[in-house]
Amino acid sequence: MGPRRADSNSFGALAYPTPEDAHQAQLILLQLADNEEIKLHDAAIVHKTEAGDIQLEQTTELSPKTGAIAGGSIGVLLGLAIGGPIGAAALGALAGTAAGLFDTGIANKHLKELGEALEPGQAALCVLIKEANWELLSERMQPLGGHILEAHLTDEAVEGLEQAHAAERAAQLAAEPDDVDIDTAS
Repeated sequence: MGPRRADSNSFGALAYPTPEDAHQAQLILLQLADNEEIKLHDAAIVHKTEAGDIQLEQTTELSPKTGAIAGGSIGVLLGLAIGGPIGAAALGALAGTAAGLFDTGIANKHLKELGEALEPGQAALCVLIKEANWELLSERMQPLGGHILEAHLTDEAVEGLEQAHAAERAAQLAAEPDDVDIDTAS
């Protein structure tokens, strides 16, 4: 992964004019996660329908089934180490299922509150990010627009975003024409 990482979760909620825009932003995040440029803890899209209803779409949270599979795999490995794979696998699967039943990511209540702040037809991408290349994340998300509904950033995230903004500003200044000679003799 690249520079400027945070060790604890940063939360951000970005509002977009349409659910399609929020899904496009989500795809960029998932691509960055696939390329190991960010580590997502949770992501969700909140949509306020034209009728004012709030719809939630959880995208990366651990499901009970995924938890059971992961827990069962860990249980088999532990069982092999201590000589009882069947019981350990069952215990691991049970523990994994229980973990998946608890919403350890963004609370649904909070997502619904954010949805209430949206205008009808708008959507928001809400994310918990464990680690990120903040400069790259900012660069990829900027063309999509969107505005910040809420953000709780770690110190590392703030520093990374400030550095990304400073680098962007320096590039803009470098692209401006050099000083123009002004003839002051008249």
